[in-house]
Amino acid sequence: MNSRKLLSEVSDLCSKNKIVPFLGAGCSISTLQCDWDSLMQQISEEYDIGKQGNLQTAQKFINKYGKEKFCNVLNDKLTVKEFDDEKGYVYLAILSMAIGIIYTTNQDNVLEKCCEKYGFKYNTIITLDDLIQSEIGRGMYIKYHGDYKVPESVVFGEDDYLDRIDDKNNFLDIRLKSDMLGRKILFVGYSFRDINLKLFFRRLKNVFGDIPESYMIVWQLNDDLENECKRYNIQVIKPNEIFPSIGTDTAYFQTIELLCDEVFQKKTSLSIHDFFNYKHSQRVISKFELNRLENLLGKISNEEYINRFREKMDQTLIPRDFETDVVKIFMRLAGLCNFNEAKHLYGLILNLKLQDTFNIFIVIVGFYMAHNGNPNKQGMSELCNPFGHNAPYREELLVLALATAFEVLRKRNIPISDFYRGDITSIITDRSINVNLLPVEIKQYIVSEFDTVWKQKHTTCEHPIKRQNRLKGNSENPKHDQKLVCNIYAMIHDENKNPYFEIMNL
Repeated sequence: MNSRKLLSEVSDLCSKNKIVPFLGAGCSISTLQCDWDSLMQQISEEYDIGKQGNLQTAQKFINKYGKEKFCNVLNDKLTVKEFDDEKGYVYLAILSMAIGIIYTTNQDNVLEKCCEKYGFKYNTIITLDDLIQSEIGRGMYIKYHGDYKVPESVVFGEDDYLDRIDDKNNFLDIRLKSDMLGRKILFVGYSFRDINLKLFFRRLKNVFGDIPESYMIVWQLNDDLENECKRYNIQVIKPNEIFPSIGTDTAYFQTIELLCDEVFQKKTSLSIHDFFNYKHSQRVISKFELNRLENLLGKISNEEYINRFREKMDQTLIPRDFETDVVKIFMRLAGLCNFNEAKHLYGLILNLKLQDTFNIFIVIVGFYMAHNGNPNKQGMSELCNPFGHNAPYREELLVLALATAFEVLRKRNIPISDFYRGDITSIITDRSINVNLLPVEIKQYIVSEFDTVWKQKHTTCEHPIKRQNRLKGNSENPKHDQKLVCNIYAMIHDENKNPYFEIMNL
């Protein structure tokens, strides 16, 4: 497959979070102005250590001055004070693709400074404790060869490499195996001179047979690199093949830029599709959690309890068998709330996902009861739309719910406040079913409860049932279900059918 098609394949995988970037020293050369060879050359000259292979030179330094001193030197050589956008373009490009897991064999702080400058949220993973304590919701930047801030983690000298080779159960190897089998790796900034990385692929091939296909964006391809890539099933993306008419440096950076653009476009397209089609998972409440909520009621302030209730119940799937338990808790809570606390019940029931119509009706009754002490007209819109505008309730039931709330308060010897002898009652009644059209028994029940409230104290507001009769006469709203109102009324006063009969003192 040619490089352009390979790049498109990688961008598809990136957009679906199926790629794990693995960043090598080549990504930091522009920023640090040194690579592995030049770094070890500097160290050998400055500390008068004969130059051999890079591993041997590092080991001689460690043997002579110690690991901590070596890490101090790395700190001086590999630390940048701030991120340079132009020099660190590859890091910025990789981070801009919003990929959750990034690996590196680098020990510098360039990517961390990029994250710091632009607010990218990544946990840096150096030790097993870092992995265990990594914050959920953040990306992971896994430093495969350690970091000079943790000297025992650094893999740089010959002994470090041999120790790493002997450690068959290193947690980073296990993590990388897992990520590689679940996704594909994109190598950026590598020449495959890292013997530890070669060994890892060799071991992986022995364990799993054919290694899952991976990718590498190469700066320049030579025979040795090409053979290594074929051996380990790594598909090579050649920038000079995608942009043949420009220089190597420019072709490389334009290839990275092209990858970023394609990933952005494809992720945007997927996000739009998901927005209209994706069904989010939903939390399910357990009986154990309901028991804990029930036992907590009355032991903390009502306002704090409402917050605890919402933490568990907001947008939570309530199994049908548990709905009665949830509504009983709500009714007890509503009976304990004063008006200032009752204001918070609106947000609670707005996010309460009940399915049974009678249970929804009882919640509305409790909501109306809790607002009895309202000293003014605050919350009128909430009382008219208890479950919001996209409501699961039926508005024809509101006048019956209000009459039931009046009955429960009356039987508890709680006076009805002036709030309900005002405009709000008429507004609720106007939206409800025409009482004149209901069977005589139900009509008499509603009128009787409203009469009782209106006779308790003088008010200049028109009696809501009389107002409804004056405005509607015998007109019928075709959207209102009279049979539903009759069925709910029959359940309210039937001790065998109303599981809340005792709580409501009916």
